[in-house]
Order: sequence, then structure tokens, then C-alpha cells
Amino acid sequence: MIVNKTYQSIKISNETSNFKIIPDLIQLIQNIYKKYNFSKDDDIIISVKYGKRIVINCKKLNIKLMKQDDFIEIIDFNPIKKLFLFIGKHNPDFNMTIHWIIQNARREINILVQLKSEIIKNLFNNKKYCENEKNTENPIDISKEILYKLRQNNIVYNKKFGVFIIGNNLNEIENILNNLNEVI
Repeated sequence: MIVNKTYQSIKISNETSNFKIIPDLIQLIQNIYKKYNFSKDDDIIISVKYGKRIVINCKKLNIKLMKQDDFIEIIDFNPIKKLFLFIGKHNPDFNMTIHWIIQNARREINILVQLKSEIIKNLFNNKKYCENEKNTENPIDISKEILYKLRQNNIVYNKKFGVFIIGNNLNEIENILNNLNEVI
């Protein structure tokens, strides 16, 4: 068992996920990185449903050198007990709690993209995307706020956690990203 600040993580296995679209996810991450000129301090986090699990990349990794073992499979997460069950080489982080809650609440979506960047933040200085944000560290409250905003749009902006984009497949996500300036 691995214990970090506030979450317990139980690693079931150290093996790498064999989810077949991970190479496509890596390519999408690298395309976003180039298109929006992200810096090494920026984050692109993508989670995809894989049965009842989610496959998600870890934050703060070298995007140019990203590989398949930079993804973990989250088997289960209990937000009340703050307990992760996962497979992979890296440990879960706080962003993964938000992804897990949103992915399980919105069963009709398959992909959730989170972009944390100053460049993206500057695009979203519109009050339409920044309303009613509470200053909380509780992933349930943060996820509820994001989910509430996702009822009306596929794109949500949160000042602290960045932009969240939902979609059913990679093509839909790429179309939203290509038209991001127009959507805002």
C-alpha cells in the first residue's frame, strides 16, 4: 500500500496497460502540446473509459518522451474513503479523483481531457466559463461543479484545474480542440 498526502493507493500490479488506443492518446497529447505551444510546466491529462476502469496519463511527465507506461488503469476509487485501486508504474494524483468522478457520473461520455496551461487560461477569461467557483479542495465538490457546467456544454473552465472537454471518441475531441477559439 502506498500512502500519499490524503489518498491511499493500492497498486494491484506494476504492469503496463495494454489498452489499444494509448498510442492514439499519446499522439493527441503531442498534437495539443504543439498546437497550443504548451510549456514543460503545463499539463494535458486524458482519461478514457476501459470497461469499468479508466485509463489515464499521469501529470507532469515529459510530453515529448511520453510512452505507454506513463498511463495507469484506475480499477476503482472510493471518494469517501479516499482509496484508489490501480495498475501501473505511477501513482494516482488529485486530478485523477476528478476524472474518476466525472467519468462515472457521465456514463454516456468516453473521453475527458483536462488542459492546465496559462495559454488556455488566457483564452477563457470570459465570465461565462468562470461562474460560481468555490474555493474547495474536495474532489466531490469540484466534480459536482464541473458536472453542473457540463450539462450545457462540452467545454468547462475551472480557474484552478483548467479546461475540461468531454467527448465520445478521439475525432470528436479533436474537432472541439480544432474549433476551440470559435467555441469560446
